[in-house]
Amino acid sequence: DSWAHRDGGQATEKAKALVRAAVRRVSHHEPLEVREVPVNPDVLVVGGGIAGIEAALTLAEAGKRVYLVEREPSLGGHMAQLDKTFPTLDCSACILTPKMSEVAAHPNIELLTYSEVESVEGYVGNFKVKIKKKARKVTPDCTGCSDCEDPCPITLPSEFDEGLGERKAIYRPFPQAVPNIYTISRKGDPACQASCPIHQNAYGYIALAAKGKYEEALDLILWDNPLPSTLSRVCHHPCEEDCRRGEVDQPLAIRAMKRFITEAVGDWSLPGPGPEEEREERVAVVGSGPAGLACAYDLRRKGYRVKVYEAAAEAGGRLALIPPFRLPREVLERELARLEEIGIEIVRRAPVGMNGGPPLDRLQREYRAVFIAVGAPEERLGLPGEGLQVQGVLSGREFLKKFALDPAELDLGRRVVVIGDDDRAVDIARAAVRLEAVEEATLVCPLPRLKAASEELEAAQEEGVRLLTSITPLRILEDEDRKVEGLECRGAGSSSSFVLECTTVILSLGLGRSPEGGMLERFGLRRTPDHAIAVDPITLATEIEGVFAGGECAFPSLSIVEAMASGRKGAESIHRYLNGLEMYEGREREGAYASTIEVETSGREVHPRLRREPPRLPRAERGLEEEVQLPLEEGAAREEAKRCLKCADCCDCRLCWTVCEPEAIDYSMEDELVEVEVGAVILATGYKPFDPRKIPQYGYGRYDNVITALQFERMLNSSGPTEGKILLKDGSPPKKIAIIHCVGSRDERFNPYCSKICCMYSLKFAHLVRERTEAEVYNFYIDLRAFGKGYEEFYRRIRSEGIKLIRGLPGEIVQQDGKLHLLGEDSLLDEMYDIEVDMVILATGLEPREDAEEVRRLFNISCSRDGWF
Repeated sequence: DSWAHRDGGQATEKAKALVRAAVRRVSHHEPLEVREVPVNPDVLVVGGGIAGIEAALTLAEAGKRVYLVEREPSLGGHMAQLDKTFPTLDCSACILTPKMSEVAAHPNIELLTYSEVESVEGYVGNFKVKIKKKARKVTPDCTGCSDCEDPCPITLPSEFDEGLGERKAIYRPFPQAVPNIYTISRKGDPACQASCPIHQNAYGYIALAAKGKYEEALDLILWDNPLPSTLSRVCHHPCEEDCRRGEVDQPLAIRAMKRFITEAVGDWSLPGPGPEEEREERVAVVGSGPAGLACAYDLRRKGYRVKVYEAAAEAGGRLALIPPFRLPREVLERELARLEEIGIEIVRRAPVGMNGGPPLDRLQREYRAVFIAVGAPEERLGLPGEGLQVQGVLSGREFLKKFALDPAELDLGRRVVVIGDDDRAVDIARAAVRLEAVEEATLVCPLPRLKAASEELEAAQEEGVRLLTSITPLRILEDEDRKVEGLECRGAGSSSSFVLECTTVILSLGLGRSPEGGMLERFGLRRTPDHAIAVDPITLATEIEGVFAGGECAFPSLSIVEAMASGRKGAESIHRYLNGLEMYEGREREGAYASTIEVETSGREVHPRLRREPPRLPRAERGLEEEVQLPLEEGAAREEAKRCLKCADCCDCRLCWTVCEPEAIDYSMEDELVEVEVGAVILATGYKPFDPRKIPQYGYGRYDNVITALQFERMLNSSGPTEGKILLKDGSPPKKIAIIHCVGSRDERFNPYCSKICCMYSLKFAHLVRERTEAEVYNFYIDLRAFGKGYEEFYRRIRSEGIKLIRGLPGEIVQQDGKLHLLGEDSLLDEMYDIEVDMVILATGLEPREDAEEVRRLFNISCSRDGWF
């Protein structure tokens, strides 16, 4: 390094001195201590394809203990998909299947299919490996009889058949699978179920309805919902807002589908507890609104004796106030009767803590637990002029009660303004505009968007209700006679106000904010600053032992289905409380949450289709009681159900469980983490084929008869989707077939390397096509590489069979009149070509698996520039 210094001579002398010092230091070194450490003789093999199988068998025969881990439900890898092997054209299954069976039976091999390595720790010869065994939901008691497949309503593209065939949500990849155990594929909770506060299994009942299994669909609905006929009319359906079908065109009409199912079955009953499930404990529920009824239902299903106290003459709480044009009285009454039929006692005109009704402390003595769900107190906004002394100011509850009893008694004047932000406010406005004297009804919402179903908003506008959003009410104006004459408001972002002339103002906003606390004072419970009952947000327990509260008296401004979710939460807490169970564990996903499932449409056709909207009664026929929303007809409902994307795979209908004789299906099965100690690891994780959609000019995914090599392998296989017949999409045999080599290989845009097998399997395809059909075959290549044992002989054999070999890959494939035209240049003949064929097979190259980098880091190994280990 002397050249780096100005005085090169001195720098050189310094360097020489450093070298001499280093040499002298070495003379004082002592030999390193030799240390021996035990080496674990067991071996982990990761990957259950032919390479992993062969490695495991070789080691096991040598007396080693082998753990063979495979992420898929069966051994076999890509070789299990093949029909014949080159160059000998031996049957792939004949080679592989005996080896798979030998692995399963070998005493030295522990087979861990449907499993993945989670972590690796340790050092050479001594590794600790954690392996996650994914939950199959099917136990080893499974006999592989396939009886479970028939009732399953979910049909999905088969990954093993590369999307050409189909499988059920409960499946085995292929008949010779090892182990011969079925697997239930479930990606998680679908968005419709996750966003539903009561986790109604919409995916499940829609899947069953698509198959015409209406009774089974209703059974699934009733598992979570005691009021399906009611909710199918009044729920604001957050499930539809999150429906993944909306990312393609429009969300499914889930609410309408629920109503169709409840009416298609006819008369039905709720499921109650069996005789062996009956319990002695008694529970009191105060309030028969949606929260109270949901709590009572869940507790009764568990066998508890439940008594519901309702202060009003009619049960149903806020449900009883919904106008009949939206919820007919007889529908709600039948729902209540069903609850009573399963043993829930509903006592009407029984106010707790007031008007001569039993006090709360008496209920505490007579019942093991009490759930309070009395709804929200009266509406109050705190606007100037809001006091009851002003004639023409009504609360929403007061108006709905009068409308339910006798609409003719209501005198609202000519112009009505409703202040609110949810479906209750829409109901009030729609009811008001039906009154003979009312000429104009306006709904003022402070929010940018009303929290109401789109169908209800459309119906309201059809009926003449004016909707104003992002408007803040400032004060109610009155004339000299203390009568309402207007509402002063201000629009969002505006500094000036305006006046809406009106004769009546109806308040349907600000629930639970009454400063005097209203009816809630009677319970003597601590209240929040919003004057609701103070409860633990997880358990809904109040400060009094054994007393719980939910619904709008604890959480103001809940929707109907949100109130039901609160009731179900209370039922779970009471059950845990009475049985001495942990009160907080495993409750993270109570209520609505976001689903992590993404829409996956590869391998299946998803064409935009508009949803089937339920019809509405013509405007001229709508009156005070005629129901406006009408049910779907059966044909429309079945077609609507078929629009479901099946984004979660298994719909959790549990029909497979009903036919499994060995009782091998276990829905409670969870992922299991096991730890093994090994001395060596063999990685045989395989490859993935190049995705030809990256070359759009070849039309894969757009043209039906452009397929990949693995898809053609499955078509050739006698156990494949076409039973070994080479067929076009329309089922006819092709007359001309083109095979394009090196798709994704030897291409600087994607993978510059040669995949080594594409030429030979393309020639194999050409031979098998000529052997099984009369079709002409064209092979388009860059240059043929037949370098292995017997390869050159195989190539010469193919040439003798009349295969057309064209040197030069197509630049583009276009479809004209149902035929595929390959456009390119033949570099040997130095001329352009336009060749018409019926089918194109893309000989895709090989790529590292998508998780290769993750695996590299996990096992601390290196990769080449191309990503291979």
